[in-house]
Amino acid sequence: MPKVHNNQLNREYSADSTSILMFSVVIPVYNKKREIIRCLESCVSQTFTAFEIIVVDDGSTDGSGELAHQFQDDRIGFWRTKNSGQGATRNFGIKKASGRYVAFLDADDTWAPEHLLELSMLINNHPDATAASAQFAYIKKGQVKHPKFKNLLIRGDVILNYIEVTAEQTSPIITNSICIRRDTLLAIGGFDESLPLAQDVDLWIRLHCSYDILHSLKTTSFYHIDSSNMVTKSSGRVARYLLFIDKLTIYIADVKYSDHVNNLQKLRNGFLMSLAYVAAVEHDMKARNHIVSAYPHYWRLSTELVYQMTRFSTASTLAKFFLDAIKKAQRLLQDWI
Repeated sequence: MPKVHNNQLNREYSADSTSILMFSVVIPVYNKKREIIRCLESCVSQTFTAFEIIVVDDGSTDGSGELAHQFQDDRIGFWRTKNSGQGATRNFGIKKASGRYVAFLDADDTWAPEHLLELSMLINNHPDATAASAQFAYIKKGQVKHPKFKNLLIRGDVILNYIEVTAEQTSPIITNSICIRRDTLLAIGGFDESLPLAQDVDLWIRLHCSYDILHSLKTTSFYHIDSSNMVTKSSGRVARYLLFIDKLTIYIADVKYSDHVNNLQKLRNGFLMSLAYVAAVEHDMKARNHIVSAYPHYWRLSTELVYQMTRFSTASTLAKFFLDAIKKAQRLLQDWI
């Protein structure tokens, strides 16, 4: 099917007032006073214009909600809720949305002007699409870094191996890069609010296991990793991530995911090895004890040694170097054998 130009797409979705908008953009806001205007400016500057913006202030205390409320654009709707976390805030926005597809944009991140246009072109070529995403890049101190997904397989615009790529590297999809049919989001329950972390990856897994996810290799979404109030890695974060691992274990046991068992197992294994490594370096007793009791295969002698080393020093650099050396030696031994 030939591609349709931007003006044609806008006419299709705005020719009459009763037509359904193509997109609803959900922006959760929590204490992002320094970044919210930048975010909104990137949103209203989209070259594709048939969309609404749903800003949900998740109980901000720094005035960022007021700033967003004052931003002038007729497409913006504003709601304020009690602080309940990003998953609940996004789910609230999904329920308020009137567009056929819901796109997400975090308050400290940005889009290129052609982001929604790129997604709309994908959907135009696949009218029954459930979800569509575009490539993302990281921005730190003004520098753009493009992640490389060497093993990502795309056929007919559809991602074939989302779980494998996520297990081996990182998710090729982030919240700011994807749009999903609103009716599908409501049918599958949206973001799992019971998970303290990885609600996005959990949702992408559920989508991938039941629907096709379209993907463009054009970079139109930007994740700012040096924004204020950004959640940093900590020992508590490792322990909370283990709850996501527990849910992956449920996926593996669920008959409806039987076609994806091997891929889900690989994803879980990769996460567990990474978490064991981080728990050792950060001397996270709670995470260490959980892994030892629930997943003992992933807590090895070398990992325990590094964990014990961190008891006597707050400098984890040496421990990290030591564990890296052990892993390298193990790989060399495996090659010789």
